[in-house]
Amino acid sequence: PAPHPIPAYQALLLIFPSIQFLVASMLDTRPRSGVSSPKSVTGASSPKSITGAFSKVASSSQLSAGGATQLGRSGSAPSLARLPSGHIPESIRQDFVRFATPLHGPSGRNNLKLLHKYLRFQRYIEGAENRGVALTKLIEVYRYAAGHCAHWQVSLATLNHYELNRWIIRPVTKETNSAMAEHLSSKKLLPTWFISHWWGDLVDDLLKSLRQHMGLRGLSNNTTFYWISLYALRQHDLQNELCVDPRQSSWFKALRLAHFKVLIVLNSENYNALNRMWCCFECAMCADRAQPAFDVAARCGTEVELVTCGLTTTEIHASTYYPGRGPAVKIKREASFPEYIIRNLLTFDFTKTETSIAEDRVRMLNCITALDEDAEPVTEHDKYYEVSRRLRSVFALIFWPRALAAERPEQRGELKRHMTFLADVAKAVAGDWWR
Repeated sequence: PAPHPIPAYQALLLIFPSIQFLVASMLDTRPRSGVSSPKSVTGASSPKSITGAFSKVASSSQLSAGGATQLGRSGSAPSLARLPSGHIPESIRQDFVRFATPLHGPSGRNNLKLLHKYLRFQRYIEGAENRGVALTKLIEVYRYAAGHCAHWQVSLATLNHYELNRWIIRPVTKETNSAMAEHLSSKKLLPTWFISHWWGDLVDDLLKSLRQHMGLRGLSNNTTFYWISLYALRQHDLQNELCVDPRQSSWFKALRLAHFKVLIVLNSENYNALNRMWCCFECAMCADRAQPAFDVAARCGTEVELVTCGLTTTEIHASTYYPGRGPAVKIKREASFPEYIIRNLLTFDFTKTETSIAEDRVRMLNCITALDEDAEPVTEHDKYYEVSRRLRSVFALIFWPRALAAERPEQRGELKRHMTFLADVAKAVAGDWWR
């Protein structure tokens, strides 16, 4: 015996060449001399009945695929295109689908059955920019993943958005060619905040960052909707979702609907979001704003540290009744944000960022340099230098209250290092000559 049992659909594929003539004989309804009609296949105990059953399954596979080729090697074999569909019993067709589909895996029958039960498709929503998602819906998806990730052989502690896309989003949206947001809502939800993050970060980190963001900003779940590309774009039809000119793409339209309010979610260990070209390109589209509306969240241990653009609603009200109270609360709240993240952002270089798809990198670089979309991007250009300096300035503007409010070290070496850090922040702020 084989060390591993062969699934039924694989066994069908292995024996298919040997039963081609038998299938042709069964399906050919024309009278031919010298060829007897096949026996009944109702009996499952005899070898002939088993062969006949496999033959019907094989014939249904050819018909379902719409094949017009000859089954047999001889010239007398009938063409499947001339056979009426009524010759395929529904039970045989269902059996073929059952045996041809794996039981386990992302596209397995077990996974799809549960996905279509709990994450049903609701309706199509035109325009990816109109597919915002509420935090409660994101939590529902995470709870489903938490209850089933053990069957996927994926640890919940290491569940990232790539795995979420593989096991949930792509399988459940394949049949309807829909976006995940169309399984979570039946109406247009205009985004109020745009999320810039890396798919390799943990799902739990993103949810904790959004909870912290909503709490600090005083946002309501009924009126706050986040635009996340993983949920808003149709993953099986990305060619139609992404335009040649990134400024005409759905994510840029979502930025405009959100009034260019962006929440950047970073990982405190490797902060990969700002090492990805897509995330940096999204931030670069906001560089011309008079006041960059960026909030930055970073997971540090078990806590999420958040730096906000300006004061939150609570801090504004505190300043109304007690002048100066709001900025003091903001400074104290942001004091624990990791300083090494700020230092690394001050040395940001757009040309060193990465993309998963080489064509995306070509399109974005050519968009920045105003070259043709299919042209080979240049290795050095003044626009690359401009984008890098402007983004460093934007990041410095976000963090300069946090940098200035830091306690002054008493040791001479630490004091010199601190003053150098402040000088780098000031230099980065002044480096945006185009603002």
